Amino acid sequence: MNMKKRSNDRLLGYVIGESKPHEGVFLAIKPPLLGEYIELRYDKYHVIGLVQSSISGSIILDEKMPASDIGKIIDLLKIDNRSIYYKGYFRILGEVENLRIPPMPPPPGTEVYKADSETLSRVFSPEGSQWCRIGTLIRNPDVEVRIDLNKIVQRHLAIIAMTGMGKSNLVALLSKEIGRRRGTVIIFDYHGEYRELKVDNEAPNIIEPKINPRNLTWSELSRILGVRAGAKNQELIVRICKSRADETKERSFLDVFTQCIKTEALKTSRSEMRDAAQAVLDLVEANRFFFKNLLDDNVKDVIEQIVLSKINIVDLTGLTFAQIDAIVSHWLHKILEERKKAVWAVKSSGINYKGLVHPVMIFLEEAHIYLSTNRDTLSRYRAELIVREGRKFGVGLGVVSQRPRGLDPDIMSQIGSWAIMRIIQPEDQMFISRVSEYMTEELVSQLPSLNIGEAIIVGQWTRVPAIVRIDHVTEKISGVDIDPVAEWLSKTLR
Repeated sequence: MNMKKRSNDRLLGYVIGESKPHEGVFLAIKPPLLGEYIELRYDKYHVIGLVQSSISGSIILDEKMPASDIGKIIDLLKIDNRSIYYKGYFRILGEVENLRIPPMPPPPGTEVYKADSETLSRVFSPEGSQWCRIGTLIRNPDVEVRIDLNKIVQRHLAIIAMTGMGKSNLVALLSKEIGRRRGTVIIFDYHGEYRELKVDNEAPNIIEPKINPRNLTWSELSRILGVRAGAKNQELIVRICKSRADETKERSFLDVFTQCIKTEALKTSRSEMRDAAQAVLDLVEANRFFFKNLLDDNVKDVIEQIVLSKINIVDLTGLTFAQIDAIVSHWLHKILEERKKAVWAVKSSGINYKGLVHPVMIFLEEAHIYLSTNRDTLSRYRAELIVREGRKFGVGLGVVSQRPRGLDPDIMSQIGSWAIMRIIQPEDQMFISRVSEYMTEELVSQLPSLNIGEAIIVGQWTRVPAIVRIDHVTEKISGVDIDPVAEWLSKTLR
């Protein structure tokens, strides 16, 4: 088959009407596929585009036609369908070589071709150690899609989807790719999904969420104890008694802390402070057994528990929301501060720093819970610092959520890369459009039609927007839905 024949096979139609340098409309020979990539050549430009809307119609059959005539027209169309037309609305993504938008629009009559695999590979499969494969184009499964790992650390990442659409699979995939490059990953595992994740058959570093209470801030300790945010008198009791317990290192922190609360209750003449002390004491006594599993005077600092060049999983299963908030806040604070020390040490000659000596990627599962716009959480403040300052110190934040409208818009507006899977709720779609400069109205409209494992990839980690079928990570099995019927049928009654 010669080149001309192959080109004719790929011909989709011709540009019609008015077009702009970044968008246009073409009259199609057959129905254009939503999300299909196209090529156009005009003047000195060779550009690639994306079909964002597909329309079919008839010049003689419309909704205003009397019902008595519709059947007759349909019978005629079965014989001769030349009155049916197809249109594709496309967005120009840029020139194939440099992805710059050309300064002039495609003129009417410009031929529109289906982009071939060679052209698409030049765009979506760049070479370099920072580029890693995450899947293939939905409309062109022979073209692999690679993303820039540098960008998700430098400008952060959001992974958004309904439950069961493949968020944690993408987290697992990215974590493995970072691990293969000897990078350090920290996953805050809300559901215990990642314990089986391996890199080159090497198991992850599982970290139990134990913390030395003397390393906590008083506000973090208040959240772990269950003190309600804004309960000023109770927070004051915690602040006073934590300071005393921090100074008395020869005895158990919890014992000194508890004795201090009792002392404060006895010596105060104010009934509201006495009531506050009793309320804090009740929280400590009611949860003493649990606190002994969470607070440990002898546990290493959280930074010392991280294994560099490995996937680290902080297991948050079984904890309350307030405790998770305090733990995540503490970890985020320590990680950012340690990375600052590492960067400053490099800039200061003669300093031998042995902490977090290279960049770190953090993934926050169920992020809408502790980066909420409706709750006053400690984690939200720490996360905001990371999205503002993390790029300078090599701390990347991956926000993973199925409820985007519940996330803090100030944090999300600073996210530079997005992977968005199936989202149906209009409120969630509107939120994404509002906080992400990369999601056009046309791309958002495609979100409900995505299947499990499919995603729209936009932002700085990809050269152009891509609609991708994400590769499946086989060993990440904990997050797969249970099949109740299969389990019932496999069991025998005793």
